[in-house]
Amino acid sequence: RDGQAIAVAAGDPARPNKVSTDAWVWRPGTGAITKIAAFEDFASASGFLTFYPSYLAFSPDGKKVAAGMVAYSGARSTTTFTNEFGNPYGPYQVSSKISRCVSLAVFDATGVTAPFYVASGLCDDDSGNPGEGVDWSPTQDVIAYPYNTPTAFSGPGGAVFPLTAIHLIEPTAGAADQGRRRQLTFPGGNVGQAFDPVTLTYTSDYGPAFSPNGQQVAYIRGLTQILNGGAKQALIPSIRMVNVDGSNDHEVVPFQKGSYLTRITWSPDGQKLVFDLANQATRDGFPLGLFDVNTVGLASIGANGQGFAYLRGARATWPTWRPNVVIVDPGVPALSAKASAGGGSIVFTWPAPGNDLVLERSAQIGTQAQWSTVAEAVTTAGNQRTATVSTTGGQSWFRLRHP
Repeated sequence: RDGQAIAVAAGDPARPNKVSTDAWVWRPGTGAITKIAAFEDFASASGFLTFYPSYLAFSPDGKKVAAGMVAYSGARSTTTFTNEFGNPYGPYQVSSKISRCVSLAVFDATGVTAPFYVASGLCDDDSGNPGEGVDWSPTQDVIAYPYNTPTAFSGPGGAVFPLTAIHLIEPTAGAADQGRRRQLTFPGGNVGQAFDPVTLTYTSDYGPAFSPNGQQVAYIRGLTQILNGGAKQALIPSIRMVNVDGSNDHEVVPFQKGSYLTRITWSPDGQKLVFDLANQATRDGFPLGLFDVNTVGLASIGANGQGFAYLRGARATWPTWRPNVVIVDPGVPALSAKASAGGGSIVFTWPAPGNDLVLERSAQIGTQAQWSTVAEAVTTAGNQRTATVSTTGGQSWFRLRHP
């Protein structure tokens, strides 16, 4: 939350054969890396179990990290086949995935104390997005999390299905199961009549993101339709926004059918949203619950729904906008610049320690740059060095360099 650290989920380089991933905290200013949670693979003659922390979010004080946990479990069995003469052959061992379950966990950001589960045991079905997205309020000790909720559908039959809604959950052990959560969004569904072309329509909410002031939550809503005959249609997603008290739930921007989003992040001033946007992945024409990696890029829009723009093409995903803070590495001299009082020149200053540093300029940057030491004199006064450089001659880039 203060821009000093990044939480990541990744494999352990020291254990390349481990399938489960671990959670880490990296501090760019010092280069320190801390493993805050480790997970092991479980495998036996009867099956396997692997773990993947994801959707990491810091607490307001930076001392804890919330993580959406995904666990895959599979069973091993044997099967025997029969050839064309009726003779058996085998048996062969078969491994199959039987479930994908999600949980919400909280880790100590220092890796000292043991993690605990806030919500557990939400297993996937085709009508929701449980566990897809986690965010911790920057101003309150509460976590936004997509949680499956039994929802009454409109239409004939009075059907009730589990749909994924955004909940605000207390970050304590077992809070979700103990009822210490509040439903924030309210997806819905409809069962069609017997001969309607669309027999089932439902929405699912996921990807919550608190605004910088903690007063709003942006989230993704996906609309799914199932045709008469059982054909599942591509997703129709939108970005929505709701106040933390549940009021003013409204659509910010809709997207075309077959689009897919996974993550939203706010600008520090709360004026813009950045998100990933892709085509929905398919297999044999059947829409899947993930994006096509070859089409996913980054886009932005104003929080008021205006000013849509593409920022970066494939393959770019899961953006995080750094808080509006300045990080200064104490080992790197800071170069500052301001226009001179009379105009026509810029006054550069940098710390006097390290007198071997030289100020250089170039008319271009990148591979075409041709750096040369500025011709103007450099003076030293106390702990500060100064150079007043002419701005005539067009655009220039400046840098400090050890010769």
